[in-house]
Amino acid sequence: TGGSSVPRLTRWKWAEWAQTAYAEFTERPPEIIAVDTETTGLGFYDEPFAATVTWRDGEELRSFYFELVEPLAYSTIKAILRQMLRSTPAWVFHNAKFDLQKLKLAGIIDDEMLQGRELHDTQTQYMLLDENGRKGLKDLAVRVLHYDDTVRVPYADSKRRKQWPDVYREVSREKHLLDKARRKLGLTKDDGYHLLPREILVPYAMRDTEFTLQLHEKLYPQILAKDEALQQLYRDEIQLQLVLLRMEEDGFALDVPYVE
Repeated sequence: TGGSSVPRLTRWKWAEWAQTAYAEFTERPPEIIAVDTETTGLGFYDEPFAATVTWRDGEELRSFYFELVEPLAYSTIKAILRQMLRSTPAWVFHNAKFDLQKLKLAGIIDDEMLQGRELHDTQTQYMLLDENGRKGLKDLAVRVLHYDDTVRVPYADSKRRKQWPDVYREVSREKHLLDKARRKLGLTKDDGYHLLPREILVPYAMRDTEFTLQLHEKLYPQILAKDEALQQLYRDEIQLQLVLLRMEEDGFALDVPYVE
């Protein structure tokens, strides 16, 4: 995907791929990097099992996947990803607070790394430009980036298939492949992504950071073209996410006997 092909997963070792990412990164360090995490669930203590990054190298997008649950993950892969993020002045996310919390939970970033860092969130950017529009990443990829890689599939509902045998619906290729893999393994969405075959998951995950970086390149200039009040509101929204992140980490003191 982008400028980096997915490795043959039966041959590549995750640590080797991380080292390849770092070698390409240090050759021409970017000013901004898009980051996303893949987690076992959406709960506060659900840890990331993988992360993806994308940066621009001229006209090319460089995208890499980091598997974080291997035995050598802490000493090798996490350390490489941590150094890449530490060396990049600006990070961009789609729903930044979620991914920042997961990266902190995994020990990849800390409060010191956040100091003086330029943070961006494409979800917030779009919200300020169109407060009523749908702001999901895949939806924005279609409407803002004009991404179109869909396949025609019959309805999953057997009753609908019988009623309209010649009627098909269009879904994204990534979603089609993920749903197909889930059905084959007897999984549901609630089971998370970590149980999916990596040859299906890896391209899907890297596509997300590619979308995020390209959305930032489209949306952030529009924010800068607006008046200073909107620009300040955007900066305030980013700071608010950090405040809420710290509040969630600290928790709230409760007078348990009074509550009971």
